[in-house]
Amino acid sequence: MKDQLKVGITYNLKRKMGSDLEAEYDDEKTITILAETIKNFGCDVILLEANETIIDTIKNKPDIVFNIAEGIQGRGREAEIPGFLNILQIPYTGSDETSLCLSLDKHLTKVIVQSVGIRTPKHQLFHKVDEKLVEDIRFPVILKPNQEGSSKGIFDACTADNDADLYPLLQRLLSQYQQPVLVEEFLTGREFTIGLLQEGDHIIVLPPMEIVYKKHFGKYDVYSYEVKKNYKECVEYHCPPQLTQAERDEMEKAAKEIFVLFDCKDMARIDFRCDAEGKLNFIELNPLPGLSKGYSDLPYAAERMGISFEALIRRILRNALLRNHIDYHI
Repeated sequence: MKDQLKVGITYNLKRKMGSDLEAEYDDEKTITILAETIKNFGCDVILLEANETIIDTIKNKPDIVFNIAEGIQGRGREAEIPGFLNILQIPYTGSDETSLCLSLDKHLTKVIVQSVGIRTPKHQLFHKVDEKLVEDIRFPVILKPNQEGSSKGIFDACTADNDADLYPLLQRLLSQYQQPVLVEEFLTGREFTIGLLQEGDHIIVLPPMEIVYKKHFGKYDVYSYEVKKNYKECVEYHCPPQLTQAERDEMEKAAKEIFVLFDCKDMARIDFRCDAEGKLNFIELNPLPGLSKGYSDLPYAAERMGISFEALIRRILRNALLRNHIDYHI
């Protein structure tokens, strides 16, 4: 067993406040708290900002990396650091580059999930503004940049009730984000997110968390970038929510199946929404969920299960050590 485990933290630092340009990145407080938490496990911590400087800073080779980096650009950006670490043969927490690439592409994720019979809203991927909406997709619809996270590109006015609403919004998103836009039927039912943790061969499903809106910005309730920034005044989180045992079993079963299908590692968060009839639909998979103490959904749900932030980080790191056959007790 090593005398002291050397843990690198890979991250992207938020510097441009006020817009959604760096919505997925973490602020200094998040990184500082994560570093102090891992230090308290008796580990030596190395901060590794995930930009061009990492080529030099990684030379002080860590035993394992705690990865929260979102990457710099492109459809496969979340895979940049895992791929780089694979080349250097440095183990890391969380899912590998393939899982991260697949899940960041919202359309591709839905195609894969549908292939195993899990319900998801009808959807269409638009590459150009002059494409026509297929006839079996019914209004209202919601529009999202296809390869973004943290509600980036999802504004309060991101829904359309007809073609007159749809195409100006489609033009705006195509132009602003320079990527395909996912258009899917907007579901008006209840909204949930559910966290999962891996412990060896077991997958632990945390209590579902329901997003309940208390401030309404438009005709439809959307968990937009603005709502997330002002969550204290806009929403309440019910964890656990009022669900029948059958409803909870269905959600947990679907979440586990998706986790396994994408070969997620250590942790993930999965979003669901119900249609007007109460039928559960998969919305998105996030194998690289936010870990901001007191803010992010996964730590919040874990705390409601009696797992403190420190215990959550310990579980994630411990499982990664186990997976990579690193003999070190934390």
